[in-house]
Amino acid sequence: MVSTNSHSKHKNKMNKNFFLVFTISTLLSFNAQADTLYGLIGGSAYGYNSITGAQVGSVIGDNQFSVSGNIAFDNKGNLWGLTSGGSAIGFNPITGIQVSSALGIYGQFAPYGSITFDNKGNLWGLDSGGSAVGVNPFTGAQVKSALGVSGLFQSVGSITFDSKGNLWGLTPGNAVGYNLMTGAQEGSILGNGQFISGGSIAFDNKGDLWGLTPFGAIGYNSITGEQVGSALGSGQFISGGSIAFDNKGDLWGLTPFGVIGYNSITGEQVGSALGSGQFRSNSSLAFAPNLTAVPLPAALWLFVSGIALIIGKNNKYKPKL
Repeated sequence: MVSTNSHSKHKNKMNKNFFLVFTISTLLSFNAQADTLYGLIGGSAYGYNSITGAQVGSVIGDNQFSVSGNIAFDNKGNLWGLTSGGSAIGFNPITGIQVSSALGIYGQFAPYGSITFDNKGNLWGLDSGGSAVGVNPFTGAQVKSALGVSGLFQSVGSITFDSKGNLWGLTPGNAVGYNLMTGAQEGSILGNGQFISGGSIAFDNKGDLWGLTPFGAIGYNSITGEQVGSALGSGQFISGGSIAFDNKGDLWGLTPFGVIGYNSITGEQVGSALGSGQFRSNSSLAFAPNLTAVPLPAALWLFVSGIALIIGKNNKYKPKL
């Protein structure tokens, strides 16, 4: 007869084993999600693996997103989008479950505008006058800043944060950055008058700002204002479309043939066209963030080592890892 104590120990061991496998498996899923590009098709966001081109994950948004609005990821990996009523809602991209109530102080955001997140996890959007408004994404409380209420940016343009926490947005032909605490302009005025009105801007992992021009996507050093690299996607990127950097530093943009990526240093095309013939010409794009600093080979090693450790414990010896 098996004792109750023995049965309890066996059950606890099984629970610990399951927890270890589940934790490492979740780590692996975060790494896989980091290669996923999301874009709007109708009122929902669809994800594509940028390496294989295959559609992945759940359809996000339940047709609630504005077809002309913007999508962005928070620092927890939730995907947010604008509704046609000018509010922002967030979803878990893996499960498709909504994670918050609609934000935006009763529709204060422009439904065709841009949203982005600061390094504290606050969500910022543009109102119809081009003013930037920040809110806590889970309480809805407005974030204080020194930017004032006057329209600093184009209401249909893109906004984004640099690594120092300065907010950048489009003005006619250029991009300008502001310090949220002081309201002072930061860095140089970028674009040389070439950035397209209502276009898209994005920072690469070196801190250079890229924007859409009639000649493709062009990058500028945000401090000196000097152009960096060559124009990417010349003749292919849609002028009113969106651009986004993946976690490797490659730049992706909308074309009539789908979303195409380019190495920002060599200018060579990378990967396959994603979402061919499905994304709208003004669809917003966003790459899922890499939520773990553990690279995929290390994560795989952890998974295999974890399984070996479980086997070793169950057989009363420790494997050599």
